Amino acid sequence: MFDQPVNAQVLVDLGVASRILPYQSLTAKQLADDVSDILANTKDIQTKAKNVAASLSEESSGALDSYCDVILNASPLNAKLKAF
Repeated sequence: MFDQPVNAQVLVDLGVASRILPYQSLTAKQLADDVSDILANTKDIQTKAKNVAASLSEESSGALDSYCDVILNASPLNAKLKAF
């Protein structure tokens, strides 16, 4: 909950969000205007979001297999536990 403003700022800094709108002051008009801007790609948000998505996809390529290997190769914490 407390990290939301920080995460919102990161999104703005990445260019995939146009601004930070605190929930308490959010209006339907502001939200509609922002959605319209994103759909119209007025600040190139769609392009930036696609670029960020591509970077994340490339960065995490093979990560699931690596995490599974770590889990499967880890020693049990309790010797009484049996491998499945």
